[in-house]
Amino acid sequence: MSTDEKPKDFMDPSQLVKDSCCPFSKRALYWQIWRAGINGLAPAIYRVGRKIIISRSGFINWLTSHQRKSRKGDNDNN
Repeated sequence: MSTDEKPKDFMDPSQLVKDSCCPFSKRALYWQIWRAGINGLAPAIYRVGRKIIISRSGFINWLTSHQRKSRKGDNDNN
């Protein structure tokens, strides 16, 4: 693997926002990255100098852990 290649699981923020797993805009994703220590995303983020890469699987795990349970009646069509 050359120095420019990243493992397939890792993406930079620009790549991640284009991926179907990411519901955020680029600006919103950077907000989540900036608050990673507070919101729990930190384990999925790697920083090498100024470069930020994110584990796609770690991001998906973080995202699903924040999924809200639907309240009774939210999806009722009555």
